[in-house]
Amino acid sequence: MGIIWPIDADRTDMGNSNYIFYETDSISEFLDYDDTYLVSATKGWGKTLLLKKKRKLMEKNYSCLPIDIMLDSPTEVRLSSKGFTYLDEFHNWTGLWKVSIVLSIFYYLQEYHHAEDFHFINELHKKLLNKSNIKKVTPCQYLNFFLSVGSDYGISRKDLEKIISMYPFVMFPLYANIDHPIALFIDNVDEAFKAYLFNYIDLWYYAQLGLANAIFELTKANKHIKIYASIRKQALTRMDLLGETQTQIRDLMLDINYKVDDLKQMFNLYVLREDSRRLCFKLNENEKNETVIQEAFFGLHRLEHFQVKDEVENVFDCVYRHTLKRPRDIAVICKEIRKISPQARSALSLREAINRAAAGIAEQYMSECVNFIESLGMKDEFAKLIKTNVFSKEDLLDICMAFNIEMKRKRHKAIEKNGGCTKSCDTCEDNFHTFCILYNLGLVGVIAKSNITNELSQKFLSPGANIFYPEHLPDSKYYFIHPSLQAWVQNKNTDFNLSKKFIIGDLRPWKDNLGDISLQDSKDSMDERNSIITCINSLTEISLKRCTVVGNYRRFDERIRNRLIDYSLRIKKPLVEKTFNRENFLIWAAPGSGKSFFVQEIAKDLKDTVNYLEINLANHSREFIKLKLGELEEIRTPMLCVIDEIDAKSAEPWPYEDIFTYFDLNLKPENQIVFVIIGSTAGSKQGMVDHMNARNKGPDLLSRIPIDNRFEIPSPNLQDKIVLIASQVNTLAKDKNFDLEFIEKLSLFYILMNSELNSPRHLHDLAVACVNRISAKENRLKYEDLFYSGDRTNQQFWSDNQDIVIEMSEVYLHICP
Repeated sequence: MGIIWPIDADRTDMGNSNYIFYETDSISEFLDYDDTYLVSATKGWGKTLLLKKKRKLMEKNYSCLPIDIMLDSPTEVRLSSKGFTYLDEFHNWTGLWKVSIVLSIFYYLQEYHHAEDFHFINELHKKLLNKSNIKKVTPCQYLNFFLSVGSDYGISRKDLEKIISMYPFVMFPLYANIDHPIALFIDNVDEAFKAYLFNYIDLWYYAQLGLANAIFELTKANKHIKIYASIRKQALTRMDLLGETQTQIRDLMLDINYKVDDLKQMFNLYVLREDSRRLCFKLNENEKNETVIQEAFFGLHRLEHFQVKDEVENVFDCVYRHTLKRPRDIAVICKEIRKISPQARSALSLREAINRAAAGIAEQYMSECVNFIESLGMKDEFAKLIKTNVFSKEDLLDICMAFNIEMKRKRHKAIEKNGGCTKSCDTCEDNFHTFCILYNLGLVGVIAKSNITNELSQKFLSPGANIFYPEHLPDSKYYFIHPSLQAWVQNKNTDFNLSKKFIIGDLRPWKDNLGDISLQDSKDSMDERNSIITCINSLTEISLKRCTVVGNYRRFDERIRNRLIDYSLRIKKPLVEKTFNRENFLIWAAPGSGKSFFVQEIAKDLKDTVNYLEINLANHSREFIKLKLGELEEIRTPMLCVIDEIDAKSAEPWPYEDIFTYFDLNLKPENQIVFVIIGSTAGSKQGMVDHMNARNKGPDLLSRIPIDNRFEIPSPNLQDKIVLIASQVNTLAKDKNFDLEFIEKLSLFYILMNSELNSPRHLHDLAVACVNRISAKENRLKYEDLFYSGDRTNQQFWSDNQDIVIEMSEVYLHICP
């Protein structure tokens, strides 16, 4: 069994050896010392797990309450109207909690230690137990009983006040003299009062801050008693209720906070303890290299972005920006990825899993906030109005106005002109400010300037911190939908289009030179669709032989094809015939151009006479690279050595320093070695050269690569992608001993329209799945072969593109060998 990725704290057994608890410095201090009693955070940050961990540690030296469960929690509260007058005073809540906690401690000591001093309270316990019909006595059960004051089944106000009056003169002296070490744990008080958030929100504050105040007084009065509790972070906005003691109470509180590096270390820790059968390769339990750890779980280290051209991101960074910065979200996404068999973890399957999990995160988060924010109850209606993930201020105001009109229609209210919307949040009082709400929830971002560097970046607030004291939406040139909300909206709205100009995420850098994004993206999408239709209709057959550059690497355009043939021959020549020159090459191409595949096919073409070594600077450790390069000196046969992602690790000084001297090996008579370095940074070949030149030992490395040996591979066009699709499925079919001669044009339209299939690697994954679904007796790839049975993507695409379905279904492109 693998480790447990913690999602539901209530279902987590802290005694299970497969559970791992990650500790930041502040959390370690909380666990190691006994002077911090309150744990504060929003939902999903691990308050419950932390209290459970603390209890496990305290059990060695303390009697821990409650006895049969880890943490005490109140049931959902239902207050009587008669009791509201008593509960409407904050100081009464402190008294209720003190009495509830002290009585439960007395009950424990009476039962297990038979202390005669508690005899007079025994009768009180019996009355309470009989009247409330409870079998176990905990602070929260006492509190629930006291909160029924005035109801037919509860305690009378007179009896309650009598019990409260006993505290200072009878209960407190006994409590102060207890010398038995007791630790008590209380959790989820916020959940018990969520039903009162709309109409009696003060009760939600009073219950939690009253508990905090009671813990402050009780732990101060008796050093043998330790009382630990969780407090929802939003409740701290009313710390003024505590008066002069609020500073002292804050000193008793741990505010849980995880930075991105903490979450990354947490992830690494989980992966190192994961069942090796759920990893792409087995890890050494002492592995320190983050790249290796991440690749073991994800199957790769970096992801090409499906929508934004020339953008590549670290896989963990992609996971993180789809979260709400909470540990639970990391676990949710990784559990979804864990469901994919290690052999099937590809860029496409990872993206799908991340988006699936992120949509669920946004859905659950908004559902949790419905109790705080009424308009979120109509989130499905709101989703239908969202067409993209980037908006101008005017776009937002138009959507907000349309949503408020719909809200009033649903409630059968009179609808004023423009729905009563004034197009100004400051003066618009009657309507729901939905985007202001989403901004305060951390689901809508803005462009913000750093106070330190003055650089612009995208900014999303931390989740939940501003629910009760929301700010109006700040001015920003553009506004961004959080990736998790975007994933959720895409499931609800088939008209949704993603911006293709930049990646969205908290603290992602912003370049203010992108033009009119919101309008241009829509036009670009229509232009792209029309280009795809024209391209497919212009083709009736593809000759794989005519398109071949080398091996299975193929290009459609004749000029590009012949240029690449020349490149391949230039690289092959010194491998076939020994020279005494530096035979080193540089290749630049945009992500998704197949540059690595191009060199791999050259190596395959020479496999009988040439050895091949591939090093990836981004993924391989310094030790591995030094070892492999050192071995080259002893090789006496022709060797092609590729160093991929030569532009990686730009912040580290060692890569080029360790590499450049080996580029002289071919000058020796005993060595016949060709080096090819590959990269995609800086937007062009010259840009990458300039970037490399600025790095430590960059000039030394580049001086060993002749100017004429620096190549640029053009990005593939639509025809190239069709050739690639045809080549992939044809080759895979031959491997299964059947010929695939035709591809339905509708399937080509789907593939070219799908931005998640814009690289050779993604297309290969799809081709494998398609060929596995085709019968060996069939020589055609049909549109339905692209999907598993019942796939909603198929149904939706068919519905959204009826004009193309009519035009391209049952029309085939012929694949000529």
